[in-house]
Formats: sequence, structure tokens, C-alpha cells
Amino acid sequence: FPYKAALSDVHFTSKVEGNIAYINVDASVTGYTPGCYTVRYMLSGHGYTETMQKEIIDPTKSTFTASTEFAIDNPKLWWPAGYGDPSLYNLHVELLDGETLLDTKDMHIGIRTVELIQEPDEIGESFYFRINGVPVFAKGANWIPADSFLPRVDAPKYQKLIDMAKEANMNMLRVWGGGIYEDDAFYNACDERGIMVWQDFMFACYEVPEAEWFYKLVEEEARENIIRLRNHPSLMLWCGNNENDTTFYGGQRKLGKTVYYGDTIYSQILPRICSRLDPDRPYWRSSPSGGEHPNCQTHGDRHSWDVFSGRQPYANYRQDHGRFLSEFGFQALPTMHTIRTFTDESDLSPNSDVMKSHNKMVGGVERLGEYLDTHFQPYSDFEEYVAQTQINQGEAMRCGIEHWRSHKFDTSGTLIWQLNDCWPVSSWSLIDYWNRRKAAYYFVKRAFAPVMLSIWPGEEEIEINLINDTLN
Repeated sequence: FPYKAALSDVHFTSKVEGNIAYINVDASVTGYTPGCYTVRYMLSGHGYTETMQKEIIDPTKSTFTASTEFAIDNPKLWWPAGYGDPSLYNLHVELLDGETLLDTKDMHIGIRTVELIQEPDEIGESFYFRINGVPVFAKGANWIPADSFLPRVDAPKYQKLIDMAKEANMNMLRVWGGGIYEDDAFYNACDERGIMVWQDFMFACYEVPEAEWFYKLVEEEARENIIRLRNHPSLMLWCGNNENDTTFYGGQRKLGKTVYYGDTIYSQILPRICSRLDPDRPYWRSSPSGGEHPNCQTHGDRHSWDVFSGRQPYANYRQDHGRFLSEFGFQALPTMHTIRTFTDESDLSPNSDVMKSHNKMVGGVERLGEYLDTHFQPYSDFEEYVAQTQINQGEAMRCGIEHWRSHKFDTSGTLIWQLNDCWPVSSWSLIDYWNRRKAAYYFVKRAFAPVMLSIWPGEEEIEINLINDTLN
């Protein structure tokens, strides 16, 4: 083996007491041969520079940890977009054998605290994130893989999509549990832009074995990803799964099913691993969950699909008083430029086989037509049909966002399904596969503005809300 020893992991944690931040750095070293090694730590940024080092003599174990602590006066904290700067420090760690450099690791670290606040109130129980002691209203979207062929997604594509999210006044993305644990480039981009990340574990809408052999695989996968991602200040929460709780308790149990396949993982294995490896970050067992029913409106997070999936008018969003909307959405076609990449002229009809095959929701095309019939005059051609679907999507998103923001912090988060697409398709996305913005993107950008005026006309009176997410 070419090395005597190597850095297998570097983990930092921070705590702020008064005007001082204490940074603890644990460097895990794998030793292949006994020897006298030195771990050198260099922390810098925002006018602060400090170097520490620890010597390790004749390690008796193949893997060992060397730790040190830094103290920073008046630290620059990491803040979500809209609440302050996402300040980062540079951490450089070296492993040396005498004067010979064996290995290095570099990372940007952010100093911040994150709390998931769940306190009883007159509605039920709160559900909001408190960052550095400040309650934050989460504005954002769900993230799916940015391409069906994963190697196509490089750092510039991640950065472009996350820039577009920030431009739309978003501050949170939820990495959906039916996708992948994203590349480091995704989390780096979120760190640098102040975009908070709700991270699902990769279990979504399906059952898994309740068996020891599978538990071991889950533990290995979770451990590797927690260790890989836990240094990112943008990462706010680990979530056990997507919709598995509500599928069982809301449907399968009513049909007489008694065994929830996967419950051991979400209620025991994952929280235990998170508590051991990443104790300063909250764990949430399922999205949605909380209260008497996993998708209730009084506790926890909620997926609101009565509109569009349930065919209800989008004005009915105003009847939904969920505490944290982690999913809600409405379909539209992509831009004409994108549509022309997968169609011939003869395919440019809402009900053509090609257009139907590019909408994977059962009855998706029909639902779009129903909403257009309600809100628009008949379209004159296909391009007008496309425009109507996009404006309709935008109005639906505006309606929901303005309603939930006007009830902050009774409701404390609105995450749209979805930000992006993995192929050129009719879907709920705000940005299509070729990174082209739909009209709804601009509706959402205005609805997520830091200061927003919402006006609701009624039969006898007008309701006016002024929403201010700034700290002024």
C-alpha cells in the first residue's frame, strides 16, 4: 500500500456561547503501519487564522481519532438566504509522517445552530425551524434528480438550478426520498448560497423487508451518507422516508394490513444512527407525519394534494391550515422550445400520443383540461394551450403560497412540488429539463418576495395581508 496512514474522515461541530464560537474538529486516521504521525489543523476566514496540531505516537489500532478545538471571538454565523450572509470558514487538515505529507482534506464550514421547534399551542403543535435562535419561514421546493442519467449532472448544472431557486426568493430545498443522495456539488452550492436542505433518506412510497440482512444494508448506507454530508451547514434535517407512514396508516391499515414493513428502520435504526453520528441535527421519521394522522393539519408536516390530484379548485388551498407544507403542486407543460425537442408538428396537440406519454400522471392531461375549462376561454391553438397551463399553474401556486404565508407561524413552511425535472415532460416543476423557467416560476418569485402584499376579494369585504420575512 503506498501510504503509511490516511485521513478517513474529518468531522467538525460547533457551539456558540455568548460572543464566542467553539469549534471541535475530529480527524479520523487509518493507520496502515505503526508510526509517529502528526495531524495539523488550519482554520481561517473573516479575519481569523489559527493552526493547531496533535501528535499520535505508535497507534495500537488501525483507526483512531485526533481532536482539537478552536475558539473564535465574534464569529460570522451561517444564515439562510434572506436572513443574513451564509458565512463560511476554511478548514484545512493535514496528516504528516515527520515532514512527509501523507494526506489532506479541505472543506468550508459554517457556524450555526438548528432547532426543530415542536411546542403545544392552541392549534395542536408548532413545527418550524429556528436558526441561530431566529424562527425561519421556509420558502422553497422539492428537489428531484436533475437528470435521469446521473453523470450528466455536473457542478455547473447544480449551481445554475440552485441559483435559480435563490433568485426565486427560496431558502430551502427538500431532497426527495425517491431520488438519490446528491453529489457533494449540490450541498456545496447550497452551503454557499444559504439554501437550507431537508434531506430524506432514500425510502419513498414502497415497503421494504423487515429482516436483519436488510437492516445491515440500511445501516451501512445511512452511515456512509451521514458521515459524508454532516459537515454541510445547509443540511437542516434528516427525514426517514417519503409518504410511507401516510400510506400505511392512511390506507393499508384500514384495509386490514397489520405489519408496517419498514417501521423498524424509521422508528429505531435511522434515529439511532443519526443520534450517534450527527446528534446536533434533528431527525424526523417520515414526510408527512405528526399528530393522530400522518398527514393532519394540526401537527408535523403535511403534503397537500386535494388540489390537482384531488381535482379540487385551487382556491381550496385557503381551507388547508397545515403547520408545514412540505409538498403541494400543480402541473403545467414545459416551454414550447422544450416541447419541440421531443415532438413533430403533428404531435402538437394536448391529446396526441406523444404528449400523453410525456405526462406520467394517470389522468394528468384530463386534469389540466378541467382546470383550464374553469379559468380560461377556449384556447385557439396549441401554443395558447401551453401558455394557459403555465399561467394556471402560477395562479395555483400564488394562491397557496399567499394563504400559508399570511398565517405565519401557524404555518411555517411552503415547499412546492417540484423545482426541477429529470427529463422533458409535462409536470409540476417550475423549471423544465433544459433549465427553462415556466411562467409559474415568476408567480412564485413574487409570492416568495421578502415583503409581500396579499389581497383576497370576498363577497362583502376584502382581506389584506402584509407579510414581512425580513428582520427589520
